Amino acid sequence: MTTETLLEPSATAIDAVPEEPAANSKCEMAVLDQSGDMKINWDPDNADEVAVARKTFDDLKKKGFAAFKITGEDGRGEQVRTFDPQVRRLVMVPQVAGG
Repeated sequence: MTTETLLEPSATAIDAVPEEPAANSKCEMAVLDQSGDMKINWDPDNADEVAVARKTFDDLKKKGFAAFKITGEDGRGEQVRTFDPQVRRLVMVPQVAGG
C-alpha cells in the first residue's frame, strides 16, 4: 500500500492500519484518489483504531478531500465535515477542479 499521494512521508496514520480488515472491524473509510481505492477499517470501541481513523480523516480534509457518509443501501450519502467514529461507511474523495 502506498501513502505518498495522501500524506506526507513522515505521517504514519495510514501506515498504522492493516490492509486487511480486522475480524471485529465495524466501520470503514474508503479513500479514493488517482492511485485507486484504499480502505481504512476501525472498531468504534477501540480507542487506538479510532485515533488512527480520525487522524487520517483530518489529514485528508486538510489536503482538500471531501468526506461523505453513506446513508443507504443504494450508496447514497451526505457530506460530513467532522469525523464521527460511529459512522459505518465513509468515502473520501479529492477535490475536483472545475473549469
